[in-house]
Amino acid sequence: MTTIDNPIEYRIFLGMVTKDLTPLDLPFAKVKASVIVGEAFEGFTVTDGEGHWQGASENSYIFEIVGSVADREKVCSVAGKLRDEFKQQAVLVTEQELKGASLI
Repeated sequence: MTTIDNPIEYRIFLGMVTKDLTPLDLPFAKVKASVIVGEAFEGFTVTDGEGHWQGASENSYIFEIVGSVADREKVCSVAGKLRDEFKQQAVLVTEQELKGASLI
């Protein structure tokens, strides 16, 4: 068992409509976004979602990464790459301290 000291759960919320309101190809975008996140992190979870931005709903993907405080800059860098690659006005990043995390 490997315990992660002072774990932080990061989430990156990526909408599937560009800033000029063009819908993205969902299966292709999910694979491409997963490659971008995977280049920076060995493990993560992707969840399909529905987001709302400026009064409109859109399909979205939520990338969850468990890491440490030291990973914050890398998470924000990945979020910026996703924003640029998918022509987003913004990408939401959240972080939450976890009581514990272990790889078993």
